[in-house]
Amino acid sequence: MLTCTKANCRCQDLVRQAEVELALVDLELIDDAEDAVFLHPDLTVGDPEPILSVEMWLPPEPEPDNPAGSSTLKRKLETRGMAHVNNVETAAVAPAAKPRIPLLSLRGEHYRKAEALALSLDPTHLPHSSQVYIGSPNSTQPMPSLDPNSVFQGPLPSVVDKDCHSRVHNLVRSGYRLLSSTEGPTLFLNKESRIIGWRMGMVGGAGNEERWTQQNADLTRALESLATHMDGRKRESPGVSRGEHSWAHWGYSYGGGERRPSSRQQTKQERDWWGEFLCHPAYLATTKSLEESWVTWAPNVHSNYLQCHLSILQCHPSLDQVHLGSPNEVIPFASLTVNLGPQTVCKPHRDIKNKASGGICTIKMLGPYNWRLGGHIVLHELGLVVEMRPGDVIFFPSAVITHETIPISPDKKRYSLVWYSAGGLFRWCDANFRSLRSWEKQDPQSYKAHQAEGETRWTEGWENFSTLADLISQT
Repeated sequence: MLTCTKANCRCQDLVRQAEVELALVDLELIDDAEDAVFLHPDLTVGDPEPILSVEMWLPPEPEPDNPAGSSTLKRKLETRGMAHVNNVETAAVAPAAKPRIPLLSLRGEHYRKAEALALSLDPTHLPHSSQVYIGSPNSTQPMPSLDPNSVFQGPLPSVVDKDCHSRVHNLVRSGYRLLSSTEGPTLFLNKESRIIGWRMGMVGGAGNEERWTQQNADLTRALESLATHMDGRKRESPGVSRGEHSWAHWGYSYGGGERRPSSRQQTKQERDWWGEFLCHPAYLATTKSLEESWVTWAPNVHSNYLQCHLSILQCHPSLDQVHLGSPNEVIPFASLTVNLGPQTVCKPHRDIKNKASGGICTIKMLGPYNWRLGGHIVLHELGLVVEMRPGDVIFFPSAVITHETIPISPDKKRYSLVWYSAGGLFRWCDANFRSLRSWEKQDPQSYKAHQAEGETRWTEGWENFSTLADLISQT
């Protein structure tokens, strides 16, 4: 048991103390230590004389037919005869009915400190299909010219580097806002003040910079190792948005006339390579931080994705998953695309097959490149040019927001990881795990009623995004 009575103890103080104490158990990862440390919910940080009790947490015992459910942390503790930490007595025991709050989830403080951008986006007119599960190829946003020789005239704001790519200069001069990279989260608010996206910088604050940098370097090396194995594809043709770089897919999807959700096709050799990448400690640590950020800023959207994901896995447990960690650490995206570069630059596009109504995707940037000069993400309907340092993460509804990336210097490298779920998966769940054609044949009345509710689903999907006031009131 760890205890602390400092008047203004913060997360990093506890993590450092936990690292020292847990070193006695020979945990290999700092993440193991963080996952094991929790705050009692009755604690108010900043109380004159708070009593802080920290205890080790272990996941529940796995089902008898699922021995693989136990975590690495639990196995390490059991091998050292320390599984009894579940029964540690604490200085201030919280009522049993209250759940414990993860150390990295001091959300009330996050909500009050986050930088928020109030934008004028009205989702009513964003392109979407009639049933709103996926987007639409119809364009609604005129974009500044892509011609590199077309230079807009006018002064540049001081935040714009004079040596950055000319595309950034053109966009800013035409009215786009340059969002400089910061450590903390930056929220994107629509016309109704709902958080429809955010950029997440370094996790844990300035005191965590060394570890954060090392984790991203390790993940980059793991990705480059995957790239040397995978038979990447390169395309350069009209209508193809991915750009002239290699990529690889993992996970499961549904659509295009399929009878049920299915895993993406992989050879046995490719599955081995993917397994090595998905089990890499840096990848597992990354997905944990993504999960925490998602639950923090869009809990209702996360709940919707999680319900769909778990329902599908209950019907088809053999589907490939993008997170191979403990069952209680699921990041509920169905698919992962790794853009293998070596210079990942995407043209303006929308990922229209992703979930559109209340949908979101996550992109993490990696690689050695100068983020001041290139590698930005442009969100056209939001009018934003977003600086993305190697390691930064961005969440936004990619099915309905046109986005592109700014080229980097020829001598630099840039990779990205993209997590998402096909809109067809949510349609499959709403149809009671069958195709629309089967639904229409088996129950034409309920099918017809469902088809008439498209715009209602569109509105309700956007209402799943929370406002800051909603989030603060829940804390």
